[in-house]
Amino acid sequence: MNEHVEVWRQPGGRWRWRYVGVADGGGTVELPSNSSEATCEAAVDAARTAYPGFAVVVDRSSADAATGGADRRARWLGAALVVFLVAARRHGVWTAAVVVVAAVAVTARGLRGARTGGSAA
Repeated sequence: MNEHVEVWRQPGGRWRWRYVGVADGGGTVELPSNSSEATCEAAVDAARTAYPGFAVVVDRSSADAATGGADRRARWLGAALVVFLVAARRHGVWTAAVVVVAAVAVTARGLRGARTGGSAA
């Protein structure tokens, strides 16, 4: 592929772009953006602004890889919560189980907000 701009998702979830071209000696030149973007669309817009007229290629495999672990953890957590609630109901501690699940959800939401540097809401 000739000169183009690539957009990919970093492991932390932010999006980056880079110009990819051919050097005079035939090698590849890569010029990465100096900042990352929160969304794929924002990264594509930034790339098009920096390099108007160039093809922009989005690497969807990096997006899948970046979210794969989180999606898998969320599915396992959901299944574990269902099993926990069913067991709690059978053993007559339904109210306590609901309080525990709510506390875990609130704590996880707060930690996620603290880790990303934003609010949890």
